[in-house]
Amino acid sequence: MKKLLFSTICLGALCVGANADYYSGIEFGSITNKANEGESIGNMFSIGAYIRDYKESDENSSFVKSFRVGYDTKTKDNYGYTNVNAELLLGYGMYFSSDFSLNLLAGAGINLAEENYKPLSDSISVHTPYAKVGFSTLAKFGESKQFGVTLDAYFNRYLDYDIIEDRKENFFSAELGALYKFNSSKEGLYTKINVGTKDSLFSDKLNNTYFNIGLGYKF
Repeated sequence: MKKLLFSTICLGALCVGANADYYSGIEFGSITNKANEGESIGNMFSIGAYIRDYKESDENSSFVKSFRVGYDTKTKDNYGYTNVNAELLLGYGMYFSSDFSLNLLAGAGINLAEENYKPLSDSISVHTPYAKVGFSTLAKFGESKQFGVTLDAYFNRYLDYDIIEDRKENFFSAELGALYKFNSSKEGLYTKINVGTKDSLFSDKLNNTYFNIGLGYKF
């Protein structure tokens, strides 16, 4: 896990340009898995790290980037479930005032999922690449602009979905977040909470709800 987060920092640093305002952080939370029939595996613990930028002024580049890695895990009875996810999105950023920014993004990612049956030391691995396109917004509030709200929405398409049993080729994901920056300067620490929906490979249904809370740094 340490190697995963270290890789995020290193790869994210490669994306950093001189004319950009970046938001980077680590978040923790859970994913609610739903079941059509039978017993659900319940909530999965989730940890992730990310770095992304917005065009917030004329000084910022219109070329925007978002990179994220995540790790989901759950142990239930004799079964263990894990999923490692990584995705990179690139696009065009714009701002309509000092308070509102919009990113139009497209890119790709991959899920590396595994289910283990411990008594027999048996496991099933599924690698699912996907493409996604959508938008991300950032709205800042207050005289000091320390409060912010983010909204993300994406159309996703599995590029190799036939290997996933009873899986649809296309799905949507969305996220609503709120952040608070601890100072009014351009750089500094912030805390953020997110709630959203996304696909979980261990669930019988798409659009599983997740909740995250985390700490980040804007630079």
